[in-house]
Amino acid sequence: MVRISKTGKNFLFYRILTSDDVATITGEKSRTLMCVKLLEIIQFRGSKAFSCLIKALDETNQTHVSKILVS
Repeated sequence: MVRISKTGKNFLFYRILTSDDVATITGEKSRTLMCVKLLEIIQFRGSKAFSCLIKALDETNQTHVSKILVS
């Protein structure tokens, strides 16, 4: 069973990712590769995906990450 972080659950909730996407991301060997895979997937999810990503990061107290992505 794949363990999903609170941020990952928010991504599923906002329909940014599918459960298959989460499995693909968590299958990566390092956190860096997981982040790269997430950003690769987000690029192809449409115009609302990025704003949902930012919202999910903010809701999980990762505003430092969302500020970097927005700037």
